[in-house]
Amino acid sequence: MSRTRRITGLLVTVLFLASAVTMVAFRGRITDQVKFWAYTPSSSIAALAERSGMSDEGKFYFYVTHPKLESATEFNDDCRQDESVNPVLGCYVSTTDTIHIYNVTNNNLDGIREVTAAHEMLHAAYARLSAPKRQELTGQLTEVYERTKTPELEQRMAFYSSQGGEDTVVSELYAILPTELTNIGSDLEAHYQTYFADRQKVVQLHASYSRAFESLAQEIKTLSSELESKRKDIENKEAALEADVKTMNNKIESFNERALNGGFTSQDEFDAERAPLVTQQAELTARRQAIEQAVQEYNQNVARLNDLGVKMEELTQSIDSMQKLGE
Repeated sequence: MSRTRRITGLLVTVLFLASAVTMVAFRGRITDQVKFWAYTPSSSIAALAERSGMSDEGKFYFYVTHPKLESATEFNDDCRQDESVNPVLGCYVSTTDTIHIYNVTNNNLDGIREVTAAHEMLHAAYARLSAPKRQELTGQLTEVYERTKTPELEQRMAFYSSQGGEDTVVSELYAILPTELTNIGSDLEAHYQTYFADRQKVVQLHASYSRAFESLAQEIKTLSSELESKRKDIENKEAALEADVKTMNNKIESFNERALNGGFTSQDEFDAERAPLVTQQAELTARRQAIEQAVQEYNQNVARLNDLGVKMEELTQSIDSMQKLGE
């Protein structure tokens, strides 16, 4: 065999191997493309993708998973309910490569389904990332997490860490940070432009429905604190009034005894000692009325606090498919 023929044979072999590597690399994309073509999103599903700001590529990864909006019964059949921190609103099932979204219908939580859709789409996207890309993103995600973490987010991450370790935590950060935070840094912002035409849309939706919980929780906290302070104030005033009434009763008893037994030498003396007792008695009556008014206002605020508690329970139940199933 000539040198030319040997080189030609080597090139053919190299080209063949290169083609094989290319086929392996794109096999997943080809499979996804077939699944994408096989799925026609309903108007509700398409609206979730559009309103959450997904790009065409984001919609591709979303639709590839054949996402479903589901009732409580359907959702609980399809999604594991093992998240102890918050009710489960959606899930990406890796074994079936499907997304399931709980159909929250509470109008006060407008946007919650869109954020859930975007969150789960990112789980599907993360599942398709290469190991080197995941490793690259881990440092970036961790940096943003450390810069922006809250006690609530730390609690969520601690749960995910207990459930699946570092990769589970990174996967959750990959889906949580871009859907909930305004500022994620230039590197991550550039990365997520693949999936979002306007990422701030989903962030704003998250902020909007989160305010429904946060404002209600803050109102409950403030009112509870005020009630505790007023309760103590009422109790202190009642104790002081009770002591002053006892002292007053002793004075009146002594005054009456003197009056009955000729203890006053003149009407002027009688009137002079009676006048301050009448004034003090009027003051005690006014204090009693003020306390009764405070008690009435306190009870009204207790009723208001109970109403707020009911509203919070309604909001919580509306996103908890397990509770909904038990109704």
